[in-house]
Amino acid sequence: QMTGYLAPGVAALVDGSTVPVNAALGNDFRWSPGASGHTLSNPTNPVDGQKIIVWVTQPASGGTYTILYGTNYLFTTALPSPLLSTANSAVDMLGFIYNATLGKWVFAAFLGGA
Repeated sequence: QMTGYLAPGVAALVDGSTVPVNAALGNDFRWSPGASGHTLSNPTNPVDGQKIIVWVTQPASGGTYTILYGTNYLFTTALPSPLLSTANSAVDMLGFIYNATLGKWVFAAFLGGA
């Protein structure tokens, strides 16, 4: 029996034209894109049912960076790829769940402008 709480570590993502995500590092990832059009790569080392959250922070200086997604992210008509917040320093939360049968990270949640 577990008492108390379990706080997963936070993993910072290294920005670049492609941004690697190693799902074995945890469930909570933070990313500050340095330019528009950078791609959140397909997470490596996924586990069926694993949930990850990616927090995306816009620049403090203003402007909005758009991001792209690797081919193993699944967006649907009901939950399409979200438009990120445009305010200075805005933080958006993207939630995904890995489905091994599909071989996809299914988009499950979005919180804009946290």
